[in-house]
Amino acid sequence: MSHTIIHQDGFAISDDPVRFDVARAYQWIGVESYWSNGIPEETFRRAVANSLAVGVYAPDGAMVA
Repeated sequence: MSHTIIHQDGFAISDDPVRFDVARAYQWIGVESYWSNGIPEETFRRAVANSLAVGVYAPDGAMVA
């Protein structure tokens, strides 16, 4: 069962795996970060699939964190 909390400003935090944008998260972590730059995408996807992944979503639904 997933959970979503919507803040008064319209931003939402959710652990719904359907909503989690793995490609966007990989871009941030596997490409743009200094601490895990170059991690294989398959490794990252496997880690997300076996974790409780939480995203923050803007009022338009885009994952922002």
